[in-house]
Formats: sequence, structure tokens, C-alpha cells
Amino acid sequence: METAPNHEPYPAPTEELEIANEKELQSQVGSILTVDQDGQQMLFQLVQETELENYTSDDIFAISIESPAGDALLNRSVGETVEYLVPHSGKTMAMTIINITT
Repeated sequence: METAPNHEPYPAPTEELEIANEKELQSQVGSILTVDQDGQQMLFQLVQETELENYTSDDIFAISIESPAGDALLNRSVGETVEYLVPHSGKTMAMTIINITT
């Protein structure tokens, strides 16, 4: 068993600790997010506006952090629900973050 610098054993990882660490993870540029929007799960990757033109993926949608939805998803954690205004429609949409992969 490994010991901490104060010579006490490191605590064994627990499910609660793993869940806490997952919730502390925040989305950033490059993160892939699983979100729920109106009961449908989707995958988004947060990218810079300049990366959109060259982005290719069949199952992950690129979303610019400069867009209303991308801006709403940036620096968020699992379990958070974000709302954003859809451009040119005046409609507000909501998404809940289910998972973040960095």
C-alpha cells in the first residue's frame, strides 16, 4: 500500500470519491459532452470557431464556444442544465450534461 508524504496510507478509492471527481470536471475547449436535449442524447465536442471548417466526425457534432449553445456549455459540470437562446428564432433551449470527456 502506498503512503502519503506524512507516512499515512492513501485511502482506497471509493465510488463516492469517483462520483465527486466526475462532478468536479468542467467542460473546456476539446471536451466531448454527452447531453440530453428534450429526451434525446447527443454528443458535442467544444471547439474554437476556426476549427469548425475542418471538423469531421459522423457521430459527434462540433459546437463552437463562440455560439450561444457552446458558450452555455463551456466551464460546466456533469448534471448541470444550461439554457441558451437559438439565434434568429427567439426560442430558448435547454440541455443537461450527462458526461464529459476531456
